[in-house]
Amino acid sequence: MTVALYYGPFSKQKNLDLITQVINSEGTLLVDNAFQKNFFEQKIIEKTQSPLWGERVLTLDDFLYRLLKASLPRVHFATSSLKRHIIRKIIYTENLFPSHREFPSLVRGLEKILTGLKRNLISTENLAHTPLLKLYENYQKELKNIFHYDEGDLILANCQLLKEKKIAPLFFPQNLFLTGIYPLSHGERQWLHGIKECFPQINLTLFYAHDFKNDEEENLSEAFTDLGLLSDTTTPLEAGSKSSTALQKVADPGYECAFISHQIQELISQGVHCNFIAILLPTNTFYHKRLSLLLREAKIPHWPPYLPSLSQNPLVLDWVFKKTEEQDEALWWAVKKNQDYKDFAETWEFETDLIYPKDFSKNLLDQFYEEEKSVFKQMGSYLKQGIRLLNLNQNLDLEWEYLFVPGFTDGNYPKKPEDPPFLSKETKEKPIFRKISPGSSYFLTKNLLNQLVSQVEKKIWFIKPQRDEKGREVTLAPYHLEWENVSDAPLPIQKTHEKKFTYSKKQKKSFSISEIQTYLKCPHQYYAKYQMKLKKDTEDEVDVPADLKGSFIHRVFQKSLVQNQALYREAVLYDVYAQRFINAVETLIEQEATNDSFLSRANPQVKKRFCDITKTALKNTFQAEITDLRKKIKITYPSLHEWAFGTHAIPYLKVNTPDGEIYLTGRIDRIDVDDNKTYFSILDYKTGKLDTLNQIKNGDSIQLPLYVLAVQKLLFKNLKPASLYLVGLKNIKKAGLAFEEGPESGFLGSRNRISEKDWDTVIQNTLKNVGHAVKQINQGVFDPNPSSPDLCLHCDFRTICTKEMQ
Repeated sequence: MTVALYYGPFSKQKNLDLITQVINSEGTLLVDNAFQKNFFEQKIIEKTQSPLWGERVLTLDDFLYRLLKASLPRVHFATSSLKRHIIRKIIYTENLFPSHREFPSLVRGLEKILTGLKRNLISTENLAHTPLLKLYENYQKELKNIFHYDEGDLILANCQLLKEKKIAPLFFPQNLFLTGIYPLSHGERQWLHGIKECFPQINLTLFYAHDFKNDEEENLSEAFTDLGLLSDTTTPLEAGSKSSTALQKVADPGYECAFISHQIQELISQGVHCNFIAILLPTNTFYHKRLSLLLREAKIPHWPPYLPSLSQNPLVLDWVFKKTEEQDEALWWAVKKNQDYKDFAETWEFETDLIYPKDFSKNLLDQFYEEEKSVFKQMGSYLKQGIRLLNLNQNLDLEWEYLFVPGFTDGNYPKKPEDPPFLSKETKEKPIFRKISPGSSYFLTKNLLNQLVSQVEKKIWFIKPQRDEKGREVTLAPYHLEWENVSDAPLPIQKTHEKKFTYSKKQKKSFSISEIQTYLKCPHQYYAKYQMKLKKDTEDEVDVPADLKGSFIHRVFQKSLVQNQALYREAVLYDVYAQRFINAVETLIEQEATNDSFLSRANPQVKKRFCDITKTALKNTFQAEITDLRKKIKITYPSLHEWAFGTHAIPYLKVNTPDGEIYLTGRIDRIDVDDNKTYFSILDYKTGKLDTLNQIKNGDSIQLPLYVLAVQKLLFKNLKPASLYLVGLKNIKKAGLAFEEGPESGFLGSRNRISEKDWDTVIQNTLKNVGHAVKQINQGVFDPNPSSPDLCLHCDFRTICTKEMQ
């Protein structure tokens, strides 16, 4: 057997020579991924005019799998879904990594480590005294029992078969070529050594991207040195022509994506085919989401498209609301958790009693899954057509005329190695884990970026934002690529930003107060939440979601006062009863957490932390309230909780605004009344940021003034308002108004007192803003217009917004 090694930078001539050699020798070409397979298939078919030649291009994993199939009686490939399902099952049944069980990324991280260990032929002795050893042994046992092999097993099993001389010889082609597999792992190199030893009649040709120097990273230079020892001949490749490179500086990732979309439309209008344009995606999913959205709006084919999660996809959501008038718990869980059906079913199959109700209909979820597949089919019909969205490693050996590299910042290039929280410090410091870290080294990234300049025929745009998608300052990636042009002033893209969208209109007169408040904060947020009915775009998080926090705390507040009404009154008079009341509240929190559908399944540490924080917040709130009642600066006591209007029992609040008559619905957290039934006060709990006094006076914060009107018109027509205020549970602050003629005028401080005349102005401002908002909603005015720039940084729908973050 002869092994020929060609190494050096990419060039179109190198690809042409490789394709010619494969055709002339009737050989088989092995590549790294499906993008490369598709590229070389097309090139070979174009040259031979025979579709059958495309079958001679395989990914390395596919080739290894076929080898096993030819050599062993029963072999099945373990898909990513199967692997993750097995890992989840072992984690739960063996109680491994208990403090990290709720990380959605936990299973992905473990999958990479298990595969990497086998891909690098690393002995399990290195896993001694770690939970990984138990996971590895159980994982391998599960795969073996069902005759399945993952990517690591493909190398492990093939190396073992070569060692035992049991590999099927008839399957091997006479001439074998490898390209784009970069860098080769230790196991892959050992497999090549085994082939050379077992099959002397085979000719092996390797194309390797770079000549690693000894002063570069140890793993990379070791791999290249090993290939040199394996090879009979080594030939350096000449560098091809370099493309024009430009560094474009912009404000933020949203602007980056708009700039790229605009430039692509310009190129296509000049006659450039979209198949010759590519975008290099950072690992941050923001870029994939936004770019896929913009390209889809411009009707530009691209692959792979970004498929929104179930709770964000309008087509799927329409189907959900049509099919599930009576929501099934399992389906609702899947939607709320932004989880697609397949992941959901596989995650929880072994804990069905915890999730599925007894009358659970599997058929409903099957239909849901089919609908999701059909949506993906609509969005993703461009496998061999359109602009490619790739990562750095997928791009190797491919040819483009134009390439865009957004997010060119330190942290994306190089991608920092992941630091799995489920591994001990001692385990992570072992050299073996440096080999299987999913991050990219400085030198590897540097070499791949240099390859890019040779792969692109005309121009590359490297784009560096000043801030990331969360508004944090970022720095340029630590690579200098001899920019021909550096621009701080982006090309004009007003057309993209000024594009007018046609929003759907819904003429109506009844609204919830929360709806209108959302519109006043940002019309586009209202459109996403109430018109499109999109759900929050959650990131991987361990903590209790914000909406569940709020509902839980409101529920505990209500039950604490309803179930302990007499004790609360005694607590105002005596310290001993005050402590008993606080103890009763803490006991109630524990009971509610045990019965809560989310917290009962949550990680024990997450649950305990949340309960402790809730206990502290409620304790401090009630103690401050009891103190105010004892000082008699507050005289109203809890009377009604979660009082709702606009329901079947209680009519709408009808208000007359400058823009017409409107019917409002709402729910008031708490209404307090004095013992003489002369005054009432409105109280609303907030787990987030409080509205300011000026916002309430100017009519921008409409909630409290409208609640007062509702109580006066629909509930207590003969009572006067004493105060209206918000309670912030994070720091037990209060914000609101107290009537200076009333008995609680000193309750909130001198700045917060208000006269009846000024109160009339507050009501006028509030009704004016409500009427204008309703008019705008009915006219379909939903362009992004946040009341404060800070809202954009924390908006649940910023990934689908067209506004540039300021």
